[in-house]
Amino acid sequence: MHSGLSGGRTVWLWFIEQQWAAKCGGCRCRGLQRRACSRHHWRGSAGSSSVAAGGAVGTCLGAQALADLGKNHVLAGASMEDTTAATVKADLRYQYLSGGIFDGNSPCSSCATGCTTNGTSCANTVGCAWWGCWQYDQDPPGAYVRNFVSTAKSNGQIPMFTYYQILQASGVAETSSAEMGAANNAAFMARYFADFRFVLQNIGSDAALVHIEPISGAMPSR
Repeated sequence: MHSGLSGGRTVWLWFIEQQWAAKCGGCRCRGLQRRACSRHHWRGSAGSSSVAAGGAVGTCLGAQALADLGKNHVLAGASMEDTTAATVKADLRYQYLSGGIFDGNSPCSSCATGCTTNGTSCANTVGCAWWGCWQYDQDPPGAYVRNFVSTAKSNGQIPMFTYYQILQASGVAETSSAEMGAANNAAFMARYFADFRFVLQNIGSDAALVHIEPISGAMPSR
């Protein structure tokens, strides 16, 4: 999935996690490259092309994603502390968002009072696992992501998030069948999408990569 959001430059990349390969005409590809294949060829980076066995030259959807991000090369980055991120030259700064979601039907309005995840208070005196309260409880929910995006931007880096909430938030076993069962539960998924929407709202119009796990790995086999 690749999308612009609300006039901004947020890019969603639905990565294929499983180590399987697919044929696209004359080329073989994995993960994101699978989308880059046309019938006979693919092009691996913005502004350049490659020739497949059939001799055809074509375009790549991945090149457009790079162009949307203002890049024309393979992106490199890491999960790192603020002090490290401020001193290294990297394209991306990575963060995992997992642990569970708010207990209600919509994001909490305060972390200090009335907000719980799996029955645990999100106030700093206790601390819950919901990403929306991974900061001082007097700050508005979502501040962690807003600050992460702002810090990455100030360091010249693109923030990248892996969003993996379906396991901990649903409480099911870590198997594709159990997680797909949770994904078919309308009541649960309404809360899941409310949380995911809140992530996107806190990213706002800044450039970012969002990787949704694990449905990207489970879906191809179903």
